Amino acid sequence: MPNLTFLVFEIGVYILAIICLRHAWMSGWSHVIGLLVGMIYGVLLEYAAIETFNAYRYGHFLLMVGGTVPLCIGLSWGLIIYTAMETSDRFAIPWYLRPIIDATLALTIDLSMDAIAIRLGFWTWDVAGAWFGVPLANFYAWFIVVAGFSLLLRIGKRCALAGGRALFVDILVISVALPLSVLGFIPILQPYVALVSQGGIAWLSLGLLLGISAILSLGITLYTRHNQPLDLILLSVPICFHSFFFGALFWAGIGRQIPALIAVTGLVLIVSLVIHLGPSWARLAA
Repeated sequence: MPNLTFLVFEIGVYILAIICLRHAWMSGWSHVIGLLVGMIYGVLLEYAAIETFNAYRYGHFLLMVGGTVPLCIGLSWGLIIYTAMETSDRFAIPWYLRPIIDATLALTIDLSMDAIAIRLGFWTWDVAGAWFGVPLANFYAWFIVVAGFSLLLRIGKRCALAGGRALFVDILVISVALPLSVLGFIPILQPYVALVSQGGIAWLSLGLLLGISAILSLGITLYTRHNQPLDLILLSVPICFHSFFFGALFWAGIGRQIPALIAVTGLVLIVSLVIHLGPSWARLAA
């Protein structure tokens, strides 16, 4: 049986999944399909990554897929991608820039979550990495798979809408974006992971990736429209993830052992909130 911390996290993810499914349902079928495909993508991607790289393993949660992947982890991928894409769609920017915001928002969660989760026993890296025990390549992988999936999804929808066929959107998302994402990104990541494992190159690449994407995302947040209604559902996912792991710093004593993680978690939380609240700044200030 999983311990109480595992159970709280797992049940919390399932509750968030129900809330987001209702949100997607109210927004239309294409949103429902996007959320469900994102969840399936998360499960398949985790399974493929474990089988391909064999670099980490999960602790025991209540519901495991194939005996190796917790269902709640796969659903978490879908929830994070869904809320990130819905948020970036609220900015008045070209569609091809939105995947960068999506990946940035995903990284603001993982930069603290992964370092804390390994200390809670959620998963274990076979070889400890330079980022508080997490391999730096993990963050490149997050950026690539989130941005890539978001881009494929958006390209597919644009092609479908150009033809005026709503049903084609659903078929395209399932039959093209999903297998391309899982089967295409894993081979691409293999040589890339080997490259970024080389000391200073890894830190330089990570710094450039985070710096450029964060500056672009914050710039977009500052200089585009800010009069969208506040959507509490889209805000609930990042808030819940950040709150859970930020709280774990204190109730699990991790913050006492590694005080720097408190500062990192606080910083990425601020960046995440600024971007998520960006479309509604004018409404909040009124």
